[in-house]
Amino acid sequence: MKEIAKIASVLLGTVSHVLNNSAPVREPLRKRVMDAVDALGYQPSALARGLRLDKTNIIGMIIPDVTNPFFPAVVRGAEDIAFANGYRLILCNTDNDHSKEIVHLNELRTFLPSGLIVIPSNFSDLTAQTEAYRKCGTAVVCVDRLPKGWDGDTVTADNEKGAYEATNYVLRQGHRRLAMVMGPSHQRARSVKRLQTRSARKEDSHRSGIHPGNELRPAGRIRKNHAPSSHDPSANPHLCSK
Repeated sequence: MKEIAKIASVLLGTVSHVLNNSAPVREPLRKRVMDAVDALGYQPSALARGLRLDKTNIIGMIIPDVTNPFFPAVVRGAEDIAFANGYRLILCNTDNDHSKEIVHLNELRTFLPSGLIVIPSNFSDLTAQTEAYRKCGTAVVCVDRLPKGWDGDTVTADNEKGAYEATNYVLRQGHRRLAMVMGPSHQRARSVKRLQTRSARKEDSHRSGIHPGNELRPAGRIRKNHAPSSHDPSANPHLCSK
């Protein structure tokens, strides 16, 4: 910056105001500064600015499985909004491994991010790590899944309402033998687990307009052992044979 000030024949403070838009600068002076910047090929350091302000324009985002078709769409939406507001997104993948998730959380703090978006891994407990972020004034949001004991900001879907509306639609088409494809038991929403109890099935069946005695009952269970990131359609023939 001293070299820029020397070439542009302005004060060092003027260069700082132009580069950081921290104060109004007369257009002739601004042009001289920018001409000097171009001549020197100067590139402001976002890291240096972050150290000075104790914050960068970076938003960290941690997801459990980059190969899962659901998560890239979430990332794209977050990146679009971040970019439109002058922020840049750093993406980390945990492979649903909590120990890897902790490593990412600890290392992202060194970037002094303005925000953190986390889709937690399986069996995640982020209390200690995210509390450190919040003490530094970094906004933290958990998406889709809630880690153990989480009491912060969240963005989640109303799974029970979605399942009810989807089931009710199929029932209105006259179908009664329904199949449901679910993920691993530890990732299932509480609303899905309701189907495992007889009283809950009866209540939901009546709410959907099914007459007493005809409420939905599970006809069986097909277990498939999947790797964390696989999307195996091989269960379909089993469902069709039921």
